[in-house]
Order: sequence, then structure tokens, then C-alpha cells
Amino acid sequence: MTHTLTRTSPSTYLCWPIAALLAVLCACGGSTSSSVNRPPPTLQTNGMVPFNTLGDIWAEGTTIYLAGRFAGEVYIVDASDPDLPTLVGTVTGLGFPQDVKAQNGILYVTNEAGGPVGLWIYEVSNPAMPMLLGTLSSPGLENLHNVFVDGDYAYVASDNTADIHVIDVRNLAAPMEIGRIPRPGGGQAHDMMVRGGICYIAFLGGGFTIADVSTPSAPVVLRNHTYPGNFTHSVWPSDDGRHVFTTDEVVGGHLKAFDISDLANIQQVGSYEAIPNIIIHNAVVDGQYAYISYYVEGLHIVDISDPSNITRVANFDTYTCGTCRDSDGFAGAWGVYPFTRPYVYVSDLNTGLYIFTF
Repeated sequence: MTHTLTRTSPSTYLCWPIAALLAVLCACGGSTSSSVNRPPPTLQTNGMVPFNTLGDIWAEGTTIYLAGRFAGEVYIVDASDPDLPTLVGTVTGLGFPQDVKAQNGILYVTNEAGGPVGLWIYEVSNPAMPMLLGTLSSPGLENLHNVFVDGDYAYVASDNTADIHVIDVRNLAAPMEIGRIPRPGGGQAHDMMVRGGICYIAFLGGGFTIADVSTPSAPVVLRNHTYPGNFTHSVWPSDDGRHVFTTDEVVGGHLKAFDISDLANIQQVGSYEAIPNIIIHNAVVDGQYAYISYYVEGLHIVDISDPSNITRVANFDTYTCGTCRDSDGFAGAWGVYPFTRPYVYVSDLNTGLYIFTF
């Protein structure tokens, strides 16, 4: 179904709620885990904001940050009313902003346009008036794809070096590189997640790496793991740290589950594929569910409580191109942020921001 949305000017958007009657739920099978004997929540649509240049997404509470890649902008949306989200701020002149993260009212934006600035840092406690605090402009760090912020440190994936670099951001006006996690024998650092002193890294063409960053200035690689056909785009651990879930950004790539409880003997134990011969993008984990931005297939939510039996519980197609989906593999849902449940936020490259209740 097509929804009529009106854009009045490049900086003014009219935001319309999507009828809750368009809620979708696809219950596909069960699980061996007793924790999910009850039915999963239903997925209901709330509001959306139309954009056509979006990349990744992050949020703090009801404030959503969206990378406007080709526009060189970051959009700040107030979702305190999830049915009527409102564009409240825009940061401009950012080159090619690929990724956004926010922590404690501080916004971090990567630039993949080749510098000279690789990372922008803004104070956004007043979203209508973002204030530049500092930039990272160091050799080898002019072209950054992704960033993850954990406490006083930012971890960035450099296109220049293909490595992960650890940045001390305690002085926001003068961020400074203090450590580095080199790529394995091959591959390009692409994405990462840090929790509990462990950094999980996806290397395009190089599998995934698990590193101890409890001393950020001296990271220790614990394990590099490759697997057949790996083009690892993202990696995210389960809440208990016993498994990781990866995506391979190639035709036919899909979600894979690995048991990492024994780092000397990592084993793939499960997988999930929406349909054959399409491309998956990102997956993040919160509790018993993985939330997947599945490009032309939109949002997919799967139950991972039994990683050997991953089952879909809900999905929504954010991509409305229809007949051109087969030729536009790199279109549709790019990013997903589920950490403000019951609300789930999704950025779609072509259509905009979506808010769901799950």
C-alpha cells in the first residue's frame, strides 16, 4: 500500500501517522526455549518522517539522529509523540555523514568523504541548536565509515587503514587516538560494537574479530574468525555474550549465529534468511530478539532465544519500489534502533524514518 506524504521544502517536512491497521505480524514457527512460550508482541506502525537520503540511525530516549548521507546533513527528530515525529534540528556541512552515535547529549558523526575531518562531535542537549565541540583530523582517519562510543572512548572504522582505531574523547575539543586494532590477514574494518570491555568487529572479507579493550590504549585480539563466503558487514553479541550474530552484505548473504563460548572452537549454530538472493544489511540484538534492517525486505524481527532455531516473529516492508526491488539490492531499510522499546526506529534509504511499537 502506498502512503501519501508531503514534503513542502528541503527543510520542512509534514509528518503523518501510519494507520495502526497496517500493523504486520508474521509468526513463523516456534522455539525450543521456554522463555518464548508466550506469543511475541505484535508489530504496530506509528509515525514516519519522509527523507530520501538516509543512512544510519541512533537515538537517546525520544530524540532520534539520522545520517543524511548524500545531503551532507544529520537530521534530529523528536519522537516524544511516536505518532507525530517532528524534525527539530539539522546539522549541515558534514561531507558524507555515514554513521551517527549519541551518548549523554553528545553526537558523534563520521565523514566518509575523504576528510580532512573524519569525525565531528556536537553538543545536542538543545537539538534545535547543535553546537560543534571538536573534530578528529588525523592522518589515516580522514575517511571513517562507522563509530561506536563506549564511555570515554570512541571506536572508529577507517577506510584509509582498514583498521579499528580507539579514540580518547574525554576532551571533546581535542579527541586523540590512543589505540588500534589491526585487521586480520585480509578484510576491511567496517563495523563494531563494544560492551563489557570486549570489542566485536566486522571485517568485510575478513570475518569477525573479538578483542579485549578493557585497557583501551592496549587492545588485545582474542580471536579472529573466518567462515566460507564471509563478507562480514556487522556483528552483535547476545546479551549473555555466548553468541554473536553476523550479516554478510552480498547477494544471498543473511543472518548467521555463532557460538563463541569457547573462543578456540567457534561454531556456526544457526542462520536466518528472509528470501533467497537478496542482500541483508545490519542486525542488532536486544534481549531475545534480533532486529534486522534487510534492505528491500524492510524490517525483520527474529527470535534468537534458541540460536539454532531462529524464527521470524514480525516484519514490515519499508521499501515501496515494488517491481524494481530485484535490481535495487542496496535500497530500502538501512538502520534499526530497538533500544527504546516498546518503540523501534528504522531508517530507510529511500523513504525515511519509521517508528514502530513492538
